Amino acid sequence: MNINTLEREVQDAARRALAGVGEDTVERIRAKLPRDLRDGELARSIRYRISADERSLTFEATAAHAKYVEYGTTKQPARPFFDPAVQGLRERVEAALFGTVTDAIDKVLK
Repeated sequence: MNINTLEREVQDAARRALAGVGEDTVERIRAKLPRDLRDGELARSIRYRISADERSLTFEATAAHAKYVEYGTTKQPARPFFDPAVQGLRERVEAALFGTVTDAIDKVLK
């Protein structure tokens, strides 16, 4: 067994797991948008990125009106889409990492 191969496989597996959870969560966020906003600027502005150290995910909605939809205004009630979609994110990340990293280790050790 080559330790460098194991390290590379685990890093690649972790990156794939984070990317998978990131893509899935972006779709969850978009699905929680009010129907009249699912095809517009707000939906297109939702994205994720993996941190440089590949240990965390960051999600954002960059459309200027995102915060008004999420939290409401004095004239418009809140229509939360972001917070409800990211509930349970930590558990999804942990499960994805555990599964893909375990598979990568098994692959190298066989």
